[in-house]
Amino acid sequence: MSLRSIRLRLWPLAMTCVFAVLCGWHPLPVAAQTASSALVGNAQDGNGAPLPGVTINATNQGTGLVRSTVTGSDGAFRLPSLPVGVYTVTAELEGFATVTVESVKLNVATERALEISMSLASIEDAITVVDDAPLVQTTPSIGTVVSQSELENLPLNGRQFANLASLAPGTSLSVNSDPTKPGQQTVAVNGGGGRNINYIIDGGDNTDDTIGGALQNFNLESVQEFKIQTQQYKAEYGRSTGGVLSVVTKTGTNQFAGSAYGFYRKDSLNTETETEKLSGVGKQSYERKQ
Repeated sequence: MSLRSIRLRLWPLAMTCVFAVLCGWHPLPVAAQTASSALVGNAQDGNGAPLPGVTINATNQGTGLVRSTVTGSDGAFRLPSLPVGVYTVTAELEGFATVTVESVKLNVATERALEISMSLASIEDAITVVDDAPLVQTTPSIGTVVSQSELENLPLNGRQFANLASLAPGTSLSVNSDPTKPGQQTVAVNGGGGRNINYIIDGGDNTDDTIGGALQNFNLESVQEFKIQTQQYKAEYGRSTGGVLSVVTKTGTNQFAGSAYGFYRKDSLNTETETEKLSGVGKQSYERKQ
């Protein structure tokens, strides 16, 4: 190919780019789907006036990860894309007592708001408080977080973690229409069939583009928590006309931990069924172990 032909091929592309700039067309940033959390809030003095320049440090109690930021002129701060977990948050500003907020719980796909009030250092050198869960949800999305405690203690037939999404209002479990997944149920939202749920695992897409539902099932032991959003979720969670199920898997911490499970069923634990009574065959043998 000659140099002249290359120039002719590039000319329309160059003119298109120039025309787009002159017309004010600019590419818009697109927010990626996320399974992490965000910490936002404000720092203020005892009179409620905003405090700029406050250093905010968030430390993950399980891993020791530290993220920092500084409040703006309006006293506001934001720490996006924080791993899910429990944090210790400190606020420091010269002339003011350091404020430490313990046990700040950050859930998957959830923005946590925190208000920090600081006093002059002459009153106290340091103030430590324990965070309480907010009584009112401030984000517009409607959903339910299923915690690790619920995953560990609630009964699950087949140990499919997503089945606990039925704890959220407006959800139910439906038969998977994929013939290759006969033992896996799907989460149905607001009367749907379960094929219009967007599954996100650690921020990555896990939706079956052919049949709908989850593409790959994850072991219950590997899931830390998940959130099922049924209505009014943000535009970053696109590709769904039903709901969004965001999962975060377990990560290593500074503490050694492990787990084991066992499920046992036997006829000695069951009573005689009505069918067995009517047929007169007595209680039949039944035993299953997982």
